[in-house]
Amino acid sequence: VLPVSSYTFLTELRFPNDPNIQLRGLRPDPFKIGLENGTTRYTVIPVTRQNNFQMMIRDDTVTRYSTDTVGGIIVNAGPAFQLQVLVSSSPGPSTPGEVADEGSPSGKTGTPGPLIAGSPFEITVRSTDKFWNLAPETRLVQLETTDPYMSIPAPQNLGSSQLGETSFSAFTPNVATDTMRITARDISGLPPQLSTQDVSGIYVNAGAANRLIVVLPGEQLEGGKTTPPFGVMGLISTQTAGQQFPVGVYATDSRYNWVKTFGGSALAQNPINVLSDDPIPAPWQGNFAMTNGSATVIGVSVIATSTRSLTASDADGSAPALAASSGRVLPLSPSNPIKFRILLPPEARKPGAPASSGRQGGAFTTQAGPAFQFQVIVDIVDSFWNLTPGASQEVQLTSDDPFAIITPATKVITTSGTFTVEARRSGSTKLFANTVNPGATPPYIYAVNTDTSTTFTVDAGIAKKLLIRLPGERRG
Repeated sequence: VLPVSSYTFLTELRFPNDPNIQLRGLRPDPFKIGLENGTTRYTVIPVTRQNNFQMMIRDDTVTRYSTDTVGGIIVNAGPAFQLQVLVSSSPGPSTPGEVADEGSPSGKTGTPGPLIAGSPFEITVRSTDKFWNLAPETRLVQLETTDPYMSIPAPQNLGSSQLGETSFSAFTPNVATDTMRITARDISGLPPQLSTQDVSGIYVNAGAANRLIVVLPGEQLEGGKTTPPFGVMGLISTQTAGQQFPVGVYATDSRYNWVKTFGGSALAQNPINVLSDDPIPAPWQGNFAMTNGSATVIGVSVIATSTRSLTASDADGSAPALAASSGRVLPLSPSNPIKFRILLPPEARKPGAPASSGRQGGAFTTQAGPAFQFQVIVDIVDSFWNLTPGASQEVQLTSDDPFAIITPATKVITTSGTFTVEARRSGSTKLFANTVNPGATPPYIYAVNTDTSTTFTVDAGIAKKLLIRLPGERRG
């Protein structure tokens, strides 16, 4: 029988290779208990998985009795309780991002990211116990992210890297942001479901500038959007022929994120060339300076209605070389109806400057008489000779041929109308479109200007009779 000691001094238990016990607050630091009759009992909760857990006991008196250390204790992980997400970094591998730190309160060290939009990174998912120790599992897990445009890797089973761990090696973010969140979720359906983990506040930097994008009125730049329309959100607002509006041009990476710098300085390509496919020359088109990766082109206007396309190209020969933007389609509506346009049979509509004729086509020649009746179109157009759909007016079509027969004499047209003309007098002839009752109430609400047709030639008709002309008489 061992003799009973009378010692009652204070002792301290230390954990040389598992500081996480006290970092977690599971035991006080220092961890001290006094002896009773020369003995005492400590209750210990190890938290770090290892093969050599050590504990050291020492006295807390001036006498300082010799210490005692016990080691070689195997600490296994507890049952799987939660998932852990480890986010790599850029450029790596010298900056690995997050690294597992088993047993610690956070379970990891390092910083998630930064990542680069358009570049693949590795995301590691582990099954762990309550203390972030790897707890082998083979469950199916999936990643989720706040990036709405990235293609998320397919779910994987834990154990593809080692039992209880898998790496998603093709994680490629699209959106440049400082608020990205990545979540790992247990989708195996096995009980108990492992708790998810979110990693938030991840920086995703834009990639290298390699292209231009045009942002039209009504749109906003939407970095990361790789589905049509690429890199933009919002509905393009319809513009009016001849009216000015601004257009934005941006330098972006492969995922349409705005890139403001190059080589540590503000990105300043000069010049950027901006053009439209408007067939009517416009003075605003040409070269513009870009600063901080963007340029605002003011005073843009297009004239020919329908849909027009705007493109931007890099005319600066220095790096970075930026690919031209794809043609951005801009819906365009006509301005107010302001005049008529008469189209003879060979003529076609041609929008243009107000001083132009608004039509194209070769010379027209016909013959006199009912056998050679022809159709004439009268349009209601804006100042740029664009058709004005829905505009209505009562029109009278007349001729400088006093014997010409025009059917009908007057007609209410909406947008465009057709008249039948039978010329009677040979020679050079013109037609005139005039407004009937211009002061009337709607639908005749616009003061539409008259129009004179292109001069055309009327040849004699089919010979049918003889004419005797006496002295003093003339043909008529």
